[in-house]
Amino acid sequence: GEPIPGVSVIIDGTTQGAVSDADGYYVILNVRPGEYNIRASFIGYTSVVREGVRVNVDLTTEVDFQLQEETVGLDEVVVAAERPVVQRDVSASIANIDQEQIENLPVSSVAEVISLQAGFEPGLTVRGSGGNQVGFAVDGVAFTDPRSNNPNTEISYTAIDEVQVQTGGFNAEYGNVRSGLINVVTKDPSRTRYSADIIARYSTPKQKTFTDFGKGYGDVDHSFWAFPRLSTQRFPGDGNGDGTVDSGETCEVSICGVGILPEHLRTQYEQFGGWRALAEGTPYSPEQLRKGQEWVYRKDFDIVDPDYEVDGTITGPVPVIGKMLGDLRFSASFRDAQNAYVIPGQRSAEGRRTFQGKLVSDIGPGMRLAVTGIRNKIEGVAFTGEGIGYRNVTAELPGYTWDNRDYIEGNLVGVSVESQVFGDYFFSPHDVTRSVVGLEFTHTLSPTTFYEVQLQRNASSDRTGAPAYRTEDAEGNSLVVRCVTPDLQLREANTCAPDEVALTEAPFGYKEKYEYYGGQAFGSQRGDARDTSDVRRWTARFDITSQLNRFMQAKAGIEYNISDYDVFYGSWDPANPHQENERFRWQRRPTQGALYGQAKLEFRGMVANLGVRADYFHAGGEWYDYDAFSRIFSSSQGYNRLPEAPTKAAKRQFTLSPRLGVSFPVTEVSKFYFNYGHFRQMPDPYRLFEIRYGAYTTQIQRIGDPNMPLPKTVAYELGFEQSLADLFLVRLA
Repeated sequence: GEPIPGVSVIIDGTTQGAVSDADGYYVILNVRPGEYNIRASFIGYTSVVREGVRVNVDLTTEVDFQLQEETVGLDEVVVAAERPVVQRDVSASIANIDQEQIENLPVSSVAEVISLQAGFEPGLTVRGSGGNQVGFAVDGVAFTDPRSNNPNTEISYTAIDEVQVQTGGFNAEYGNVRSGLINVVTKDPSRTRYSADIIARYSTPKQKTFTDFGKGYGDVDHSFWAFPRLSTQRFPGDGNGDGTVDSGETCEVSICGVGILPEHLRTQYEQFGGWRALAEGTPYSPEQLRKGQEWVYRKDFDIVDPDYEVDGTITGPVPVIGKMLGDLRFSASFRDAQNAYVIPGQRSAEGRRTFQGKLVSDIGPGMRLAVTGIRNKIEGVAFTGEGIGYRNVTAELPGYTWDNRDYIEGNLVGVSVESQVFGDYFFSPHDVTRSVVGLEFTHTLSPTTFYEVQLQRNASSDRTGAPAYRTEDAEGNSLVVRCVTPDLQLREANTCAPDEVALTEAPFGYKEKYEYYGGQAFGSQRGDARDTSDVRRWTARFDITSQLNRFMQAKAGIEYNISDYDVFYGSWDPANPHQENERFRWQRRPTQGALYGQAKLEFRGMVANLGVRADYFHAGGEWYDYDAFSRIFSSSQGYNRLPEAPTKAAKRQFTLSPRLGVSFPVTEVSKFYFNYGHFRQMPDPYRLFEIRYGAYTTQIQRIGDPNMPLPKTVAYELGFEQSLADLFLVRLA
């Protein structure tokens, strides 16, 4: 039980290690998260290897050795490490999910892994706060959309080695986070061997609702849309059209309208007046018009696209030149996923594709250089309407009955509903491209001190355009493609006789002008979302960590980033000038900086994390000087005259955010913990810089405030953890 000074402690497969001091204590800093074998050796004693030691993000892993004097026939002692269920130095609600646990989960994306953790809901919602308040990093590189501040979870699933999620008590080193923190660690490529992982999932095309719509309107008498316009069911009414209803006389619902239905049925359907009323004064019969409606409702609702995911990663040394370049090694990943929409449109499925890579080199003694790159593209559709911007329509079904995430089947009511259900132009095609390039240099100055330098660039690009247009004739009118003859035949032609009903491709294809059939509008007001926005963010960061003594570790750092917003999105609906067709446009370059210091104190009966963070924010440049009665908002002023408005310099903001976390181990298997902190982040850029104006009057309707204070959350947490049978963890917080 006596301490042994001078014992050599080495992490197998690395150049990292330490020598125990006079008290037998040692420390090894800057160890990447992962699983290792640790070897302790000393002259005259038998070496001991502790296998399967798990190192987690930002946590202390204690590994003690007991060495025996060397005797004849006693080989090296190998001991399997046991991971403690209760981490004594954790003063917040944290969960670490390692590779083995991830592989055993019935999911195939990092977002699904996170949503299964306590405190998180689908959409990365934490305690009711949205994803834009969550920090997300991959190998220490922030991977958030610079336009919305939302995490970009489109990363390779097979590349993941560990995921750490935290719902409070963030250390001072973390900024731009208020509700949750997610750290993803990818696999570190080996210096000597290659490895490959692949996962593939395939689901044949199938309906995603309880009702199989099939082709067209389906069962007329059980269809909300088709029953009023196509039903031949008879109810008491003016069947012969003489203006009176004789005793026992009946009429078809679609001919006479829903007015003949009993009241309890009448209110359940579209208040359609019947084809007889629409045929009056025309050369067409009601039955001809009804036949034309069948053409309008011809859509095939069968889902023909499969759902699938293909995800693969290969790692290993770079051949030929790797040894000459500091054991240069690589990791390359690819992910391709497709999810069919519930109701197909011009795009019948959402596609997501990711390319991901990493290069690592030990460029010198104690020096490591890692370059990370991720690029992904989402091809889907965007919501229609004014000011929608980057909001994409997901093909995923809701996770809960109360989940109101934006998905297609949640928008089946309102104006021009038939154009959405039976047409294909309701949503605009929308492509989102995001990329991250990060460089991290780590230099270990001594066994107790190291520093890190990070440079990175985040970018996002949104492109939302018009759906494919309806075929037009030489005069710009929709081309006639079918004719309904008096004997109710559907004839393929581009011109129709005077007594034939002319039909176009509607409701398929986009049309800027209104086009009607039977009172239904199949043009304008939908497919009007437009977006051509580009946002870039550059970040530089420096951190230094030192173990000052056995009980105290100190860390300090500085961070600076510049964002470049070139945003232009809105609505394009020329047939509706009364809707103003709002536009949102701005070009700004805000800057943000931070300086922090923190300390970790570890004693036998208490572990404390103390820190403070200073944040700086400047929206940059000049901004318009206005009040509620400024002429800047006058309809006679308009967006085009905005440069003439008076301006003043945007304010610079400085804030301090204290952080405190304390853990009180009660026994080896239980502890109390408490944390408190102020957490701030850059405001939503739309609240800072948006300028909303009408396309026709150019009147400014909304304007941002770049001097808005940094949003702040003050959080407290008190918790208790208890291990049960060294297998289960019970946490109350």
